[in-house]
Amino acid sequence: MANSSALCLDCTERAPERRGLCRRCVKRRLRVGQELPPKIHHDTKPPRQCSTDGCDKRQVARERCHHHWREQRKSELAAKVWDPDGPLQQKFWTSVEVGHPLGCWWWTGAKNDKGYARATVGGRTRGAHRWAYEFLVGEIGIDPDTGKSLDLDHLCKNRLCVNPDHLEPITHQLNIWRSSRYAGHEACFHEHPRTPESVGFKNTGYQFCIPCARDFQRKFYDQNRERRKKAARDRYHQRQCIGA
Repeated sequence: MANSSALCLDCTERAPERRGLCRRCVKRRLRVGQELPPKIHHDTKPPRQCSTDGCDKRQVARERCHHHWREQRKSELAAKVWDPDGPLQQKFWTSVEVGHPLGCWWWTGAKNDKGYARATVGGRTRGAHRWAYEFLVGEIGIDPDTGKSLDLDHLCKNRLCVNPDHLEPITHQLNIWRSSRYAGHEACFHEHPRTPESVGFKNTGYQFCIPCARDFQRKFYDQNRERRKKAARDRYHQRQCIGA
């Protein structure tokens, strides 16, 4: 015998399709103007809240909301990254060769188009020398003037070296000033002393002499002073003629 709850409320012969009635009974009620039964509300469980104290958002995974679940994943991943005996650091050091005649620790893994060592640890890709320095020494530090992380200067001039003893945390400005491209020049073309305070940097990384730039601007202003005065006089006479 069929279950009565799974049959139409009127005819009790066919399966219900709308509000407990079959299609034929629904059409019959609508044709004669008879009201349909009320909607059937199924009992649904309320959404569970996040288990974090003070959070009333809906659970997504691990009894936490989306935000606190991501924070938990980040903390778990960070614990794996900074574990010296963990698999992530062990895999990192397998790409390092020690025993170079100059004391460098040679990186045998990937590198970028500029020749610097690159490594991916815990889903984050950056310079392998920065990973090695933080694994063995600690945090690199922040530049107080710019608020950005300090650069690591290769004292050995080997871009594939990850030996922390060959790395020095310095500012980005000083790092470019020390670079081999500008090394060996103690003064500019106009004999201005080359110091970190007298060297400026553009957004493209181009280096220029600040005293030379000031002299050029002053010279350009003096050369065009008479032209600007003549243009001002012409504009004044033009306004006088229009006003008359």
